[in-house]
Amino acid sequence: MTISLPRLFAALAASLCAGAALAAPATSVATAQAKLSAMTPASKIECHAAGSNGAQCSADGYTVMYLDNCGEGAAFGSIAADGGVDLNDRVDGQGKVVAHVMDRQFVCIPAMVRKGEEQRHYVIAVPTASVPACRGNDLCKDADLPVEWKQAKRGQACERTKAGDYQGDCAAGWVDVGQIDQYETLAPAKPAR
Repeated sequence: MTISLPRLFAALAASLCAGAALAAPATSVATAQAKLSAMTPASKIECHAAGSNGAQCSADGYTVMYLDNCGEGAAFGSIAADGGVDLNDRVDGQGKVVAHVMDRQFVCIPAMVRKGEEQRHYVIAVPTASVPACRGNDLCKDADLPVEWKQAKRGQACERTKAGDYQGDCAAGWVDVGQIDQYETLAPAKPAR
């Protein structure tokens, strides 16, 4: 039996992705399931224990590759779509539109999922003033943009909790990977010596 090099690499990548399904090692199955259910309420969520890795989950057939909050070490980025993008309440993008956010809107990325070649991210438009690494950082400058709500708001300001989660009226939903620029780091550049 012969196997082509591209097919071998694809199989290897798929097995690595399946094994690294949840990046938060201390996440219990119940916690992971609750977080995902809040992020994609109409989806079929399945989680099981994955040894020292905590929980391994899927949502509507998408493998969860990363699940965390917006605290220290969180992933951040900005919307990268001319005219902005609609945030959807379902992981597959077939749900209801929650809000429309503008191009260059600063976002936290607490979850990433994959199904085959398709990759989607759950993003939350968070106030840059609530992110300590944004102070004096050009990536965060002029990145708090107006949100066009498509669903009712609760009338509470979007604010960060001590645990690094956000509560209140924070525009949040799923987008395609090509609609965001994920920052490698928010750490300010160190001056050259």
